[in-house]
Amino acid sequence: MPEAARSGDVTIFCGPVAQYNNLFENILEATLLRSGIPLLLLPQSFESQHFGRAVIAWDGGTPCVRAVSAWLESGLAASPATVLHISEPKASPLNLDPIRDRLAFHGIKAESETRERHFEAIGDVLLDQTTKKGAGILVMGGYEKSRYREAVFGGVTRHVIRNATIPDLLMH
Repeated sequence: MPEAARSGDVTIFCGPVAQYNNLFENILEATLLRSGIPLLLLPQSFESQHFGRAVIAWDGGTPCVRAVSAWLESGLAASPATVLHISEPKASPLNLDPIRDRLAFHGIKAESETRERHFEAIGDVLLDQTTKKGAGILVMGGYEKSRYREAVFGGVTRHVIRNATIPDLLMH
């Protein structure tokens, strides 16, 4: 699948295939990690033709930057958007002005905010915020940490893929 995906602009996983199970987990992960193109994950309940407000899960990492670029080039980008950073307790704040300015350059009106996580998993905080903001799409980098660490300790990407109720645009 990753090799076939390279001939397209985006790979779409939808409906029952988008459900995270042993068979499709490996195909989805392999495609995300090795195709070099964005992956659009549409949950089974998704029926809209318009994605609406985006929440961008921002950590400043390379996969996240790639995901935003893919979103901007996809034709899915629309105002308004929220740049959301989930920080560790007592961590120094991340400067979100450069990404907000980049989005403004592309005509996207974006607000930015940082949420400190406490005892919750980052994936839970992220999905909770997408619901509260009425987001129609979540844009994020996928597998920022090593696959080994994700497999042993769990991770944001795996949690979002398994639990999201809105479309997710992911890029590694």
